[in-house]
Amino acid sequence: MDRLNAMNIFVKVADSGSFTAAARLCTMTPQNIAKAISALEKEIGARLINRSTRRQSLTEIGQIYLERCRSILCEVEESDAIVSNYSGAVKGTLRVAVANCVVSTILSRRLPVWLHANPEIKLQLFVTNRVVNLVEEGFDTVIADEPPKSSELICHPISPMPVILVASPEYLKDHPAPETPEDLHRHRLLTRKDIMTWRFFDGEGRETQIRIPDQYLCNTGQMNFEMALGGLGIAKQPHFRVRPSLERGELVQLLPDWRTPARRVCALYARRKLMTLKLKKFIEFLDRELGQGQLL
Repeated sequence: MDRLNAMNIFVKVADSGSFTAAARLCTMTPQNIAKAISALEKEIGARLINRSTRRQSLTEIGQIYLERCRSILCEVEESDAIVSNYSGAVKGTLRVAVANCVVSTILSRRLPVWLHANPEIKLQLFVTNRVVNLVEEGFDTVIADEPPKSSELICHPISPMPVILVASPEYLKDHPAPETPEDLHRHRLLTRKDIMTWRFFDGEGRETQIRIPDQYLCNTGQMNFEMALGGLGIAKQPHFRVRPSLERGELVQLLPDWRTPARRVCALYARRKLMTLKLKKFIEFLDRELGQGQLL
């Protein structure tokens, strides 16, 4: 049996809590996951996981073995990184998660050039609105617009990302532009279900919070942008996304004297002793294509 692969499968099962969830992460069937765990247990002569119909739990020796597996797999990855860095070969599978509200459109247009220049990279790109557990789900990096909440992660800042309010001229013909955040209560506001409060600061730093009604909710910022273009209401959007529409007169910025909390696009990755060359080169690509104020 491939001991390292079996150990990696065991870690995925332990982190995800079930054979089914681990199968999705490993692109295997649950039956093959179960066979790999059984083979590993037979090889080492100990039961690692207590099986049940709904969820698996680690035995006492399984908990001890899990930490050793993590350490060994980390050492193997760092050893591979040393060889890759020494040889200068940018290759391997690169798993990247991108927050749906952040730069996915720009990234999709600029990635092909980088991938053509690095043909030995196998890219797995996931665009999602949910919070991603980078370590447990096996991602090399997550591109997000907020700092990490875990001390296991390093945050590499890429670019500030100002956010502004916009609406179409057609919408404003029938709805006078707001002069203060409080005026927004008289408007149709477009947002995501997980962002039901908009915060604003005046020139002296005083904060105003506006609770958003649930009449028009969409789980992607891109769709809210499109609906604002269509004249449905007011949307809060990253400036880089709406800049072309502002320049063409398709959208109008609202409340320009009020600022919203600053956001920053960053690349999150696991805190390891040595960064793999594929990740290092990818972050350099992000700095070049998205940094240097390009999202302002």
